[in-house]
Amino acid sequence: LHWVSGDVGWMLPEALSGCKPGFRKDAEGPNATRLCIECGPGTISSGGTVPTCAPCPAGKAANTMRQATACLECSPGSYSSVSGSTACQACSKGDYFPGSGGTQCLQCETGRYADSEGSLLCKSCVDGQLRRGLYSTIAKVRIEGEEKWVTAPRASDESFCGCLPGAYNISGECKACGTGMACEGMGIATLEPGYFAYPEDPGFVFRCHGRQRSRCPGGPPGTCAEGRNSSSVACTACEEGKY
Repeated sequence: LHWVSGDVGWMLPEALSGCKPGFRKDAEGPNATRLCIECGPGTISSGGTVPTCAPCPAGKAANTMRQATACLECSPGSYSSVSGSTACQACSKGDYFPGSGGTQCLQCETGRYADSEGSLLCKSCVDGQLRRGLYSTIAKVRIEGEEKWVTAPRASDESFCGCLPGAYNISGECKACGTGMACEGMGIATLEPGYFAYPEDPGFVFRCHGRQRSRCPGGPPGTCAEGRNSSSVACTACEEGKY
């Protein structure tokens, strides 16, 4: 048999037949060969005589690198932000996506964190905390030349969880700071000049009265001026051998 394609033989030439899935028919343009050409990365074809392979939309990826036949939705914890993807990307630490077909991941809100790639949900910092309003995810940043603790979304691990500015940590619990205390964040407590507290209970603050208030210079709990006994109440006693 002589076919219109110029081929000779009993079998239908490829130029006149449909293509199998994952291929397209080169049938357009003056130089068309009418042969089957495999679909490139990120594109699919159901076969037949279709002249082009279709790119997978955002949120999906081709089921194989080449000769793909279907676009598959990105699984929970992953995403594809552009069309024509060959694979979905796992959400970064600090991000998550709970469903399928994600086009971009979501950021963990303040008070939550995601410590692994491909997270479906964010973990909570405040579970088990009695005073949840004093606990969150925070980070130290430089603002106008000064380092400060601020609330931080998109936390990537539990180390971002801590007491908010204005609170201190005692036995794993955040409590509000009182008079004479300076609490910059992450549970760190210091004393203002003229005040004293023991390290084991920084929230129980003594005010240093009298003409020698300089005996209480402030700083970390338990700090007294040189020559003063830090085990005495409000640094009132001198160290042995000093007066």
